[in-house]
This record gives sequence, C-alpha cells and structure tokens, in this order.
Amino acid sequence: MLLKDTYELKLKQTVQKILVFSTAYNSTYVYCAVVKPGQDESIVHVDKEGNILYEKIYPDIIDTFAMINER
Repeated sequence: MLLKDTYELKLKQTVQKILVFSTAYNSTYVYCAVVKPGQDESIVHVDKEGNILYEKIYPDIIDTFAMINER
C-alpha cells in the first residue's frame, strides 16, 4: 500500500546540509546533518514543529543511517 501525505516542516535551527531525512514515531522526524564539512556530522530528532528533541554530534563522517520502528 502506498500512502501519500504531504507535510511542511520548518526547522527552528539553521542546518548547513541535510544528508538523510526520515520519519519517526509520533509525528517526529530524524535527520543526519553536516556540522563541519569532512569532520563532524550529527543525528537530530525533531518534533512536528521543528523543535529539537535530541541531537548527538559525532566527530566523524556518518556512513549509515537506520531507523527502528514500532514493529
């Protein structure tokens, strides 16, 4: 089954570049962003208003991204 919904999300914090973006549970979203090109990247969890719920900065390049769902 293919679901087709459209949402507009405005992030509260400016992001230099988003590498990967995914939906998460309870109408939240997760993305991987560049902090310092070639050095630091972060994984960020935001709510539907664009407020940051969690952010973790890694001093390396993130080469994989997986999402655990409720199943």
